[in-house]
Amino acid sequence: RGQLGIEFFLILSVSIAFAIVLYNTVSSETSKSIATNDVLTAKASLDSIASAVDFVLLNGPGSQVKRSVLIPESGVCFYYEEDNADVNFNKLYCVVFNNYLNSLFDPQPKILVYSTSLVADIKDRYELVFNAPCTQPMKPGWYLIEIKNNAGTVEITCPSL
Repeated sequence: RGQLGIEFFLILSVSIAFAIVLYNTVSSETSKSIATNDVLTAKASLDSIASAVDFVLLNGPGSQVKRSVLIPESGVCFYYEEDNADVNFNKLYCVVFNNYLNSLFDPQPKILVYSTSLVADIKDRYELVFNAPCTQPMKPGWYLIEIKNNAGTVEITCPSL
């Protein structure tokens, strides 16, 4: 009987140790998955908006496009950055925060996610305007983005879905 009790506790302790190791591995991989998903979702939304802005700009006054986009839970979107010092840098971007990113990029747990460059040089010919409720930063969630070209102004309107 004594031998049976010792074997039971030995098997139980090995099982608990295995469960702890498995839990730590799964939670780490889940954090990586969530961080990757947030970055990719932000990138897809930014690229969708950038291509819509290009389409509207290239089609001229009166054109408009609607797109459904998702801003991730840990994302702060949409910002527009014009010229960088050396290059023509017309891009939209989001800032993504995540606990996993915190462990990678300490002390700044954020990553900037940029859209593809806008084809048209906006600053010389057009003004890019984010109408309410598109004020930055936008809250996470689904938005139906409407982009209009009003002769010199590209207006982006974002009622949430």
